[in-house]
Amino acid sequence: MSVLASNDLSIRLGIHRVKKLYLQLLYRCNFACLHCFHGEALFRKDCLSVDSAINLIAEFAEQYRTETLCVLGGEPLLYRDLPIILEFAKNLKLKTEICTNGYRRSTDLERALHYLDMVRVSLDGNESVHDRIRRPGSFAAALHTLKLARTADLKCGITMTLMKQNVRTITDLHALGEDLGIDEIVVHRLRSVGNAATYELVGIGASDAIWLKDILLNLKSLKPLIKVDSDILALLGEKYETGVVDDGAIDRIEIAPNGDVYLSCKAVGTHMNSFKYDAKRNGIYYMPHAQDELKGNVPQVKYVS
Repeated sequence: MSVLASNDLSIRLGIHRVKKLYLQLLYRCNFACLHCFHGEALFRKDCLSVDSAINLIAEFAEQYRTETLCVLGGEPLLYRDLPIILEFAKNLKLKTEICTNGYRRSTDLERALHYLDMVRVSLDGNESVHDRIRRPGSFAAALHTLKLARTADLKCGITMTLMKQNVRTITDLHALGEDLGIDEIVVHRLRSVGNAATYELVGIGASDAIWLKDILLNLKSLKPLIKVDSDILALLGEKYETGVVDDGAIDRIEIAPNGDVYLSCKAVGTHMNSFKYDAKRNGIYYMPHAQDELKGNVPQVKYVS
């Protein structure tokens, strides 16, 4: 029996398999990074309640054979009841991940470590570049979080948003990851959404993509593994993208604190969502509009390593 009262993902799209569920637990963050896709939403008070998060996790585990839960925000370590949600997911045999800025939340992370399989920390380059983009001392704090996770014998990853001012520091991050025993570095192309649009940050160009591709070839056999959003290599004319839903299966679904449901991470932070989770009715409902991600045929994120 379905956990939710209604779920239009199955009815409208015939989805029967979702490998990974991303839950944005809250918008609130202890940073306001210049490239954050949330933009002004960072100051909203919306958050997923514990009951809503548990209902969604149970639904995806039962109906879609979801394997992994990733919690994020805002800053998920600001979410007081995080251990309750992670423990529930672990009891359902899901793998659990957190994506955090790693800034001075060690006590909160320690409360959650027992229920985590992987810790991902956002880094924007080497120390000088990262601290300029975020705030002084944020790089050192992120390293402290990664070391804490490694001490707990958890898998660790680095997430990097690629832009003109940090693209050439990826070799520094790889060397750092090798020293710390990091498992993977996931690299995203800057999207002109939220703060990135407001502050008119500059994305990488074709020459940067050529340089990056050569770097990937040189580092391919070395750990940590670098996984690059195919949007970056699309600058070279290479095509990797596929449709959002492939024969009833989808790699990931992301749900925002206000209930917006995104089929593609490339639509997150916009108003392109075709579906919405309604906590009062405890269901996911189809809410089509003229510029939604289905009509716009927004493709799924594809990683290349």
